[in-house]
Amino acid sequence: MNTAQARQLQSSETVIRDRTRVFGYTGGAPGLLMDAKKSNLDCNPIEGGRLLMFPPGKDGYLGGLDSKGKFKQVYVDLMPTDYANLVDRKFHLTDDMGFRMLPMLTSLPYKVWVDEAKNPHYEDEADKYFAVVHPTLSDCPYGLNQKMAHHNPEVGTGTHIFTHCPTCRLADLKSEACSKRIYDASVELSSEILLKLRETLIEANEATITHITAKSTMVLADVARTIAGGNGFRTGLNTVDRIHLKMLHKEENQQANTQLEMMKTLATEIATSMKGIAQPVAVEGVTLTAEEAAEYEAYKMRKANMAKAREAKGGKDESNTESGQ
Repeated sequence: MNTAQARQLQSSETVIRDRTRVFGYTGGAPGLLMDAKKSNLDCNPIEGGRLLMFPPGKDGYLGGLDSKGKFKQVYVDLMPTDYANLVDRKFHLTDDMGFRMLPMLTSLPYKVWVDEAKNPHYEDEADKYFAVVHPTLSDCPYGLNQKMAHHNPEVGTGTHIFTHCPTCRLADLKSEACSKRIYDASVELSSEILLKLRETLIEANEATITHITAKSTMVLADVARTIAGGNGFRTGLNTVDRIHLKMLHKEENQQANTQLEMMKTLATEIATSMKGIAQPVAVEGVTLTAEEAAEYEAYKMRKANMAKAREAKGGKDESNTESGQ
C-alpha cells in the first residue's frame, strides 16, 4: 500500500464517538435561554436545581438533490458532549451564570429498555447520587423552589418556570446534615463521587449568587440615575429583579435587611447629589462628568461617616495624618 492509498483509507474510516449521556447543573439564575434544538434539554430557559441529562441527538439539514430534483433531508448525529459543551461555553466559560458539567456521574451505570406494552423506561445510578447530595428541600421562606411566572417575553409572558433558590441550597450543601447523608450513603455508593458532586454543586450555586448579585447592583444603579432625572434608565424593579432579590433572601422593602437598605440609601444619596449638578464639576483641577461627580460625592460621604465612627470610638482618622507625627 502506497502513501496515497493509506491516506485515502484513513479519510474513509468511521470514527466511533461516545454516545454516553452526560449531566449538567445550574443554580437557577433566570435567563439561561437556549433553544431545545441546541441544548437537547427539555426546558427553555434551562431550569436550576435539577439534574440535567444530555442525551445524544440529531441535527437535520437539506443536502443534495434526489433523483426527482428535490433536496434530500440529511441528518447528522450529535453526541451528548456536543450539547453539554455548547451550554457550558455560553453559561459558564463566556458568562458565568452558574452552569456546571458533572463529569463525575458520566461513568455510572444506566439502562434503557422497552416493556411489553412498548413503553420506554430509563434507570440511572446518577439519580441515586444526586438525591443524596441534592434532595428536595422544604419550602423556601421567600417563596422559591416552586414554579413561578417570570414574565419573560422570550419564553412567553406568564410562563411558569421552576425557580430554584441557590441560597437555601447552599445552606443545605454546606450543612452537617448533608455530610451525614453522604456518610450514611457511602455504605452503598462511592464517597469519592458524592464528595466531588457536592463540591461542584456548591461551586455552581455560589457562581449563581455572584451573578444575580451583580445584576441586582446594576439595577439599583440604574434606578439611582432615574431618580436623579436621567433619561433612558430603569425606573423600578421588574419580575425577574424581584426574583433575584428573593434568591438572595432579600426583599424589596425590608427595613430589617440592612444590606439592601444600605444599597438603596446609597442609590438615593447618589441621585440627590446628581440632581444638584447641572454642568461638569471641577475637582482638584480635574473636570468630572455628572456621574463621576456623584461617585466622588458618595465617596466623600462614606469617608466622613467612617471618620465619625472612629471619633465615636475615641480613635483618629489616620488617612490625613502625616507620617512621623
